[in-house]
Amino acid sequence: MISIHPTKGETFYLRLLLKHRKGSTSYVDLRTVDETEHETYHAACIALDLCEDDTHWFETLDEANMVYAAKSIRELFANILLNCNPSQPELLFETYKDCMKDDFVRKRQQTMRNDDAERVAYNDLLLFINAKCNDAGY
Repeated sequence: MISIHPTKGETFYLRLLLKHRKGSTSYVDLRTVDETEHETYHAACIALDLCEDDTHWFETLDEANMVYAAKSIRELFANILLNCNPSQPELLFETYKDCMKDDFVRKRQQTMRNDDAERVAYNDLLLFINAKCNDAGY
């Protein structure tokens, strides 16, 4: 079987199930664990303890949000994204985008209306993450 990187999503989790579930007769059978059919291969892998969910990353960012400034939280998020292969990076981003762009919003509010400042700050955040990914070769 060929190697597949975790960033390939469901294809990676399908391969993981194929390696560990002998005798499965269908895709539904692969996603069924303890008589519960899971919607995704990833969910089935978590149920079988073949991989972890993102609970640890949510807890890490929750703690950081209580202590650190937006810039440090952005750096932490980028580090998690680039080095830890979170299973749901979009959900992690959506959950913490407001605290990651907080200083961008304050900076932009000095020169524009609140609605515009929010929108531009969101773009600043995306540009920051994109730059980090480019610097890392992604």
